[in-house]
Amino acid sequence: MKSKQERNADHFRIELESLKIIKNWTDEDLAKRLGISLPTVRRMRAEPYSAKGGYILEIQGMLREAKKDI
Repeated sequence: MKSKQERNADHFRIELESLKIIKNWTDEDLAKRLGISLPTVRRMRAEPYSAKGGYILEIQGMLREAKKDI
C-alpha cells in the first residue's frame, strides 16, 4: 500500500500531465508559463517531492482554469 506522500506525488504527476494535455503544452511551454527552467519542470515530474509548494498551487490553478474551457 502506498503512503499518503506517494499518493500525493502520483496525484501531482497526473495533474501536471493533465494540464499539458488539455492545453496541448510541452514541458517547455509549461516552463515558460511558470517562469522556470525546463530542467525544473522535468525534475518536478520525475521527483514531485522536489516541487515547491507555490509551483504546485500554480499548476493546480492553471488546471482548474483549463478544465473550465472544456
